[in-house]
Amino acid sequence: MNDIPEVSTFLHNSKNIPYPGRLASIDVINSSCRHSLSVLRKIGVNEELRISPTKIGRTGPSIPAGTILTEYVLGVKKAFEGLGLSPLDRNPEATLVECPVLYYNGMVRTFNGIPDFEHINKTDHTILTEMKKEYKKEKLHKIAKWDNKGVIQNAFIMSKDKDIEKKRPICPSFASPLRFAGRFVVQCLNCFFRNFKGKNFNLSYGKELKEDLNNINRRIEQDELQVIAQTFDIKEMFSQIPHEEVQDAVHWIIGEFKNKGKHWIRYKTRGKGATFCKSAQEKGWKSIRLNDIDKLVNFILKNVVFKSVGTVLKQNKGVPMGGQASPPLANLVCMFSENKFLKSLGKDERFIHGKRYFYEHSPVSSFCSECRDDRSGLFLEAIVALHGPSLVLPMLCPCLDTCVPIPN
Repeated sequence: MNDIPEVSTFLHNSKNIPYPGRLASIDVINSSCRHSLSVLRKIGVNEELRISPTKIGRTGPSIPAGTILTEYVLGVKKAFEGLGLSPLDRNPEATLVECPVLYYNGMVRTFNGIPDFEHINKTDHTILTEMKKEYKKEKLHKIAKWDNKGVIQNAFIMSKDKDIEKKRPICPSFASPLRFAGRFVVQCLNCFFRNFKGKNFNLSYGKELKEDLNNINRRIEQDELQVIAQTFDIKEMFSQIPHEEVQDAVHWIIGEFKNKGKHWIRYKTRGKGATFCKSAQEKGWKSIRLNDIDKLVNFILKNVVFKSVGTVLKQNKGVPMGGQASPPLANLVCMFSENKFLKSLGKDERFIHGKRYFYEHSPVSSFCSECRDDRSGLFLEAIVALHGPSLVLPMLCPCLDTCVPIPN
């Protein structure tokens, strides 16, 4: 839409909200008039009143400068009638205007034509009934309730800002029958992340990055070390994580806390919050054994179903982008791989300094000058292979073989 000069720049950002103008809908006008007249009827005013829609306007403060009225937005919408309008991925300042045929072909290429998505030739009712039966058979409804109002949602795609030919698959879960189970898994995993003190690259909060960089700076200055810096990005992580790796990561994190004597987790049934202890029947709290989290995650992974251009699909590999539990599960897989990698280095672990925010890696490795050329390449190769053959970590910038100053 940015390339159409006749359209106001206000509409380029799909998140902008227009200013209400005149009441254009006759139904809205009738409803407002009936509501207003009902007050007069209650005080005994029964005379017939006639109101002309053309004389009704919005009263109130003056319209701010540069604001677009709702009528203008509706006019632009009518001009683009029949075309698809959607925001670009990671760029809310732009709205893509696309032919529906191109969007349909993009959906087919992204979902329907991929072997990892299995076609399910059953009705929505049959699929949900079978899922619910299995859910109760495994007694998971005692952990997180099944949403009887849940539906199989429609997936969609978002074009990437750098290349609109590339699409990002989105499978929303806000109306899924497993949405309560997903929220519970998120609460528990976030509790694990907050309390896990093992070795990994996870960046918990922004302030932590500055503290770590300052520590690296002090080490470099004291020991006169040189630094090799490299940035990695995991491509298509959500769709490429094997379910076995997710399950192994969940087994690992549960085992870590069980070894410390943590066997129960208490969580809020409404809102957010979870702690390691058994509930004492407090109102609004519930407790389960850690092993039950494993069962719930396995059920969620096995029952990722959605619709794409009218076809019901089941995802047999990866986690859905848009699923409630997908971000923390992906984060957990990274933590598991990083923990194994750092432990395997032994004493050489001190040469590796890295941080990851969500799924991107920014490891900084420090080496003594006399051994930098011998081992730096080996460490970088190990980091590239960190998550196994299923995930690809291309380098985002050339390797720097000189001392890199890191600002405070």
